[in-house]
Amino acid sequence: MTGPIATDHRIASGRDGLALLLRNKRVRADGPPVLFVHGATYPGTVVFDYVVEGRSWMDCLAAAGFDAWCVDLLGYGGADRPPEMLAPADDHGPIVDTAEAAADVRRAVDYILTERGVAQLDLVGYSWGTAISGAVAGEIPASIRRLVLSGALWILPGPGALARAGALGAYRTVDARAVVKRWTQGLDAAQQAAIAPPERLSQWADAAVASDPAAASHQPPRMPP
Repeated sequence: MTGPIATDHRIASGRDGLALLLRNKRVRADGPPVLFVHGATYPGTVVFDYVVEGRSWMDCLAAAGFDAWCVDLLGYGGADRPPEMLAPADDHGPIVDTAEAAADVRRAVDYILTERGVAQLDLVGYSWGTAISGAVAGEIPASIRRLVLSGALWILPGPGALARAGALGAYRTVDARAVVKRWTQGLDAAQQAAIAPPERLSQWADAAVASDPAAASHQPPRMPP
């Protein structure tokens, strides 16, 4: 069997002149479409289309007969950056909140359904993407065949690991070391090795940071948000 056909599509967001990135991988022309929605730190193209041992998650679904799509929302990966991201983070409040992201995912859903000439697709949300996908499924249930929530958000008692005193800025930045530290927080060496070899996690963290076009302008390289 040949590998999946990969194409990138740029579609309009809810902000004038700014585009989202939709990536598609498929083997069959008539497979059921599925759309992946990423979380609050890493773009869909890095979360769902990062190759491990020859295949990404999208590759696996394409090989299983699905018409696999993922979206990079504004400010992430291959999508455009809102103008607030050209200024220091503290100059503006948070951008691309859940309501705006859900509206843009609905645009992605409409694009895919029109492009494929079908009435429904499957929707997979990861982390923050579970809130986005849940909102979309509630707003346009007739367009969603199945909803999958992976790493769904929940409420913890007391301040969380990302709690911050004072007002939030428009975005935040992380380097590869911070990415690895976050993923391995609270795990001992054996648990870390069971999830992923340290060198593989470091390679993925480097790829995640490099997905931002301005990352190399910092030392060490850093990515928003």
